[in-house]
Amino acid sequence: MALLKSYGWTDILNLGPLVSARGMERYAHLHSAIGFSLGQGFGGRFGITVVR
Repeated sequence: MALLKSYGWTDILNLGPLVSARGMERYAHLHSAIGFSLGQGFGGRFGITVVR
């Protein structure tokens, strides 16, 4: 988080320890699927909002 703050990020969401990575990796698949369906390919420029 310190690294992100040093780049000026202010709204940082800590998703937990490394053991939580399996669930976070699923997001990569979701992001790719949405990007391809929007015709933007892998790494498309769009965002998903997390509502707290």
